[in-house]
Amino acid sequence: MKFIEAKAKLEELLGKAKDSLAIDGIIASVELDITENPISDEESEPIMMLGSVALTAEGLGEEDTYYISVEARVEAGEVDGEALEDAIAKFNVRVSAAAARLTAAEDKTATLVLMGKEIDDELQRIYDEESARSEKLIKRDLMRAIIGSAAVLVFVIAAFVISAFI
Repeated sequence: MKFIEAKAKLEELLGKAKDSLAIDGIIASVELDITENPISDEESEPIMMLGSVALTAEGLGEEDTYYISVEARVEAGEVDGEALEDAIAKFNVRVSAAAARLTAAEDKTATLVLMGKEIDDELQRIYDEESARSEKLIKRDLMRAIIGSAAVLVFVIAAFVISAFI
C-alpha cells in the first residue's frame, strides 16, 4: 500500500477513535507523527508513522495521560498492508476496551489514572522479566568465559611443565 493511502487510513482511524472516546469528563486528542529519514538537504523519505490518541481529564497532568497508539513502518514509500491491518485491528480492540471501561466508570478521572497505572505496572513487569533474562544470559556467558580461561590456563601450565622435562 502506498504511503499516502496508509496515512489517510491512519488519519481516518484516529478520527473515528477520537469520536468513540468522546466521553463526558474525558478529553481526547489525536496526533499522527511521521518520522523521516533525510536524504539530502531538501529531500527526505518517511520511515515510520505513529498515530496516537491521548486521553486525559480536567486536573490531570501529562504523567496521567493515557495513550493508545498505532504504528506503521514505511519502506521505499510503501506500507505492508497486512501488517497495517493487524496493527489497526489491535488498536481498535484497545480503543473499544478503553471506551467501554470509561463509559461504565462512575469516576472517569480515577479510572483513567488507574488504566495508566495498569499499563505502567505491565511495562515494569515486562522490563523486570527482560532484565532477569538478560542477567541470566550474562551470568551464563561469564561462566563460560571463566571456564574457558581456566582451561587455557591449565593448558599453558601443562605446556610449561612438559617443556621443562623436554
